[in-house]
Amino acid sequence: MQLAITFGAIFALSLAVGVPAMRRQKKQKHRRGGSLGSAMFPMNEIFHPAAHTSIQIVDEQKEARKPMPSPEDK
Repeated sequence: MQLAITFGAIFALSLAVGVPAMRRQKKQKHRRGGSLGSAMFPMNEIFHPAAHTSIQIVDEQKEARKPMPSPEDK
């Protein structure tokens, strides 16, 4: 009986925390990346080096700043 009460309390707590977080995420309409990609990163490095290299290139391109047009170009 105590086990059922414990699981019920954990479930209720996860609902109390999870539902507002999901609503906030829907309002932002911006989906954050999951942790599965970061978990697979070392596996790609070991077993598929080409994929590891391409992921690094894509990440560098995302972080690169786009050049601003100069005022003389107008």
